[in-house]
Amino acid sequence: MKKLLKTSITLFAAVSILGATGSLSAQTKVSEEGESVTLQLVHQGRVTDCAATPSVSWCVSEVWIERLREKSHGRLNITMTSLPELGLAGPDVLRLVGDGTLQMAEVYSGYIAGDVPFVDINNLWGLYPSLEVQLETMDAVADEIAAEVAKQNGTIVSYSYYPPNYLYTSRKINGVADFKGLKTRSHSTVLSDMLSGIGADGQFIAFAEVYSALERGVVEGAIASVDGALIAHWYEVTDYMVGPVVALAQTWITMNKDVFDGMPDDLRALLIEEGVWRDKENRMRLFRDLPKLVQLLKDKGMEESGWPDGAIPLMKDAAVNLILPAWVERTGGPDSDAVRVFNEKVAPILGVRVLADGSAEQF
Repeated sequence: MKKLLKTSITLFAAVSILGATGSLSAQTKVSEEGESVTLQLVHQGRVTDCAATPSVSWCVSEVWIERLREKSHGRLNITMTSLPELGLAGPDVLRLVGDGTLQMAEVYSGYIAGDVPFVDINNLWGLYPSLEVQLETMDAVADEIAAEVAKQNGTIVSYSYYPPNYLYTSRKINGVADFKGLKTRSHSTVLSDMLSGIGADGQFIAFAEVYSALERGVVEGAIASVDGALIAHWYEVTDYMVGPVVALAQTWITMNKDVFDGMPDDLRALLIEEGVWRDKENRMRLFRDLPKLVQLLKDKGMEESGWPDGAIPLMKDAAVNLILPAWVERTGGPDSDAVRVFNEKVAPILGVRVLADGSAEQF
């Protein structure tokens, strides 16, 4: 578990953005006098009862926002809404932050990989032997991720993690053959590749539209985190949950860089400092609350089962022979900077590297 606390050291390339105009101390001192700032944070989804669905990013943000308000003596105030409430699907959210349409938003890496393929370096599902190992790979490339987001005029102020994903279906999965042709909601290119590796047909559907798609039979299954399925009441339109996928979905609380740079120095420093707290709190709750979230879905009538025999090797094979090579191609080929970073920082952790021809090998 000690890896979970590495964030305080490695998390933020954004800290360096403060440069000579600000600093990050053990506890930033904020003046009671000075300019006040009001921001709107757009989350992936809304939670109405954090006691019932405890570990989600929204619930951590509620506490974070109150801490910011108190520590800033009321000078920093953040309100929250969600993508569905604004009629947004997700893939364009970083562009909207970058151009100033949104001041601050929770950006899901899987949604924006079409614009910034580098970020899928954290989404190589099927390669991670444990959640702790995936978190280690995320920490290893945190500076590079922040730099890529900065190119889009965004500044990461905190990182978030959603619990492991399950496949939710209305029919029981008894064996690998049952995946063949299964129309399944996917939320990223990498996830669609992984689904194809086990024979399923991954189709991107915005989170807010999944319930009706399952209800109408547009898809026969859907993948999401346990808290996401609970919030969206998927237990009303599916009966079975298969998994988990040993992988976390990462998001970033991202601000428009011009808005961030225009804040008073002490408020910027406080925002970054508390962003580190938020990341660590999210990680702690993730592990603490995962069993409770799974049980809550089972209490709603969902039947949980593990992956059928043969499925996990197929996912690992897809990760090495399909997901990783496809990511290499999307980032510009084996000579791209993304592949260099992967081989230098991620490959030693995972034991998988990219070769000169763009293929991958385990070592």
